[in-house]
Amino acid sequence: MARLLIIDDEKSLCKVLKIAFRKKGHLVETVSSGQAAKKKIESQVFDLIISDIRMPDLTGIDLLEYAQKTHNPTPFILITAVPTMSTAINALNLGAYRYVVKTDTLVEELNLVVERALEELALREEKPGLRLAHLPGPVTGIGSGGEDTIQIPPEGVDFESQVSRVEKQYLQAALHAAGGVRSQAANVLKMSSRSFRRYAKKYGI
Repeated sequence: MARLLIIDDEKSLCKVLKIAFRKKGHLVETVSSGQAAKKKIESQVFDLIISDIRMPDLTGIDLLEYAQKTHNPTPFILITAVPTMSTAINALNLGAYRYVVKTDTLVEELNLVVERALEELALREEKPGLRLAHLPGPVTGIGSGGEDTIQIPPEGVDFESQVSRVEKQYLQAALHAAGGVRSQAANVLKMSSRSFRRYAKKYGI
């Protein structure tokens, strides 16, 4: 059992997700605005936070940054009905655990993502030296072409699985943004259609 906070200005979706996760045995609280979410984050400790990206007052990105600055890191899952590559990249680089596109299978996908996040959280508690598998902040180093900023996986995170997770999410976000048209999704990612098909096959997309 885990304590979850769900943030979305669409109250009907909050209700659906609340019912779904309560059936899994979790304690669930919901809010429909960014300001209300800030008050919840200030006053309570949650095992996992699920937030919509686009809301009238604050964005999910704003809340992610706020939570990271004022509290111990909590796995943060961002959801959106309007995916863009820039938003996906920004969310992951800021440390979001996962970026999930709102589709007809949102509840099922979130169930899987939440289960995975909680498993990793339990593992981290068993082994205090192991950090959750979300992207760390950028690290600046000197390469052959001068100063470069790169992302380095934190200790305890498998590099290949980390890269694969991010690649798959970028492919899914691009495909959704392109309305399911693979050639257009390839253009979004600035790659050839052949390369897109190869990566899509690799990740079963």
